[in-house]
Amino acid sequence: MSLVNNVAGTAVVASKSTGALGKNFNSFVNILAAQIRNQDPLAPMDTHQFTNQLVQFTQVEEMMALKESFGAISVQMSESNLMSAGQLVGRDITFKSPMVRLENGSAEIPFKASAGVASVTATIKRSDGSVVRTLRTAANGGDGRMAWDGLDDRGQGVAEGTYKVEIQGRDVSGNPVEVTANARATVTSVSRGGDNGISLSTTLGSVRFGDVISFEVKS
Repeated sequence: MSLVNNVAGTAVVASKSTGALGKNFNSFVNILAAQIRNQDPLAPMDTHQFTNQLVQFTQVEEMMALKESFGAISVQMSESNLMSAGQLVGRDITFKSPMVRLENGSAEIPFKASAGVASVTATIKRSDGSVVRTLRTAANGGDGRMAWDGLDDRGQGVAEGTYKVEIQGRDVSGNPVEVTANARATVTSVSRGGDNGISLSTTLGSVRFGDVISFEVKS
């Protein structure tokens, strides 16, 4: 009987250490106690093995409880990020994207370049891949912006909307230099994504909160 009491005492201690071990743990302890009560006195069972099983079960339950705690922290962080992202509604943001939106006859193409860039070429294309306009600008290294006046290479105005941008950079010797096209758009709303990420709805479409490089108050 003392052995049964010891097992029950172990269950109580384990239960306190995890808060509540749940129905599965209680069932395990009940089965274990029944086996001990009904064991053959001439061939007692190895209690060391059962003790190890109890320890392993407790460790699993503790890991599950820890996972739940991390999940709660993740939700709180997501709520905080959502509130922070909400402050961007109505503002212009710069983010990673190879797209540009032509509005009111003009558009701006921000870019991020390596320090050795000397010139940048941006090729603006329609959705079917046809070239609309090729822009070139000198650069003194680092980031910059290119302005598009809404005209094609023949000097004709094009329809407002979203266009794709392919951008290339070269150093003073004409060698290729890494350049990345960014985009500017106005945030219209924010929402939580399926992976607890934050998604921004903009005039250029959906943007991940983590892709935002900078923001400014719309003038």
